[in-house]
Amino acid sequence: MDELRVRRAVRDDCPAILAIYNDAVLTTTASYDYEPRSLEHRLEWFDAHQRDDYAVLVAERTSPIAGPQVVGWAALISYHDRRGVRFTAEYAVYVAAEARGHGVGKALLGPLVAAAKARGLHAILAVIDAENEVSIRLPARGTPRGPPRRMRRVPARLPRATRGRQGLARAGWALGPIVGPN
Repeated sequence: MDELRVRRAVRDDCPAILAIYNDAVLTTTASYDYEPRSLEHRLEWFDAHQRDDYAVLVAERTSPIAGPQVVGWAALISYHDRRGVRFTAEYAVYVAAEARGHGVGKALLGPLVAAAKARGLHAILAVIDAENEVSIRLPARGTPRGPPRRMRRVPARLPRATRGRQGLARAGWALGPIVGPN
């Protein structure tokens, strides 16, 4: 049986983090990026997260045959440089295609909320495509506190990475503070 373990990411995890992210860029609307990122960019991103104390976590699945493999990652991201929102961060959770639907996102979110609380954050927010029902439901399933009290969906028309002739698609943001001051 494969074992799943969540831990703080190290710089050597960046190629796996990048592979998961770039796959999401190319095959989903989760990132709102249009082009895959480079390893150099991901290393700079990781170093900035370490310097600014924004947690980056990985979910590692270990099997007797393949050994440890990063199958998902989560990060806290600086939300805004305005002083009034200094206790707020954005969060991101990405899961490798072959590991989706197996509880990896849920396993990452609890420790990410704990890292946010340890950093002194009061709220973490997610920007989620309206068609991504799994990610919209994740905060309700992944935290010990249950669903966010103020989670809402904001309808919008946002450009989406074109897959064939799809053009513009219905999109929206799901925002939800899931870290409270208590």
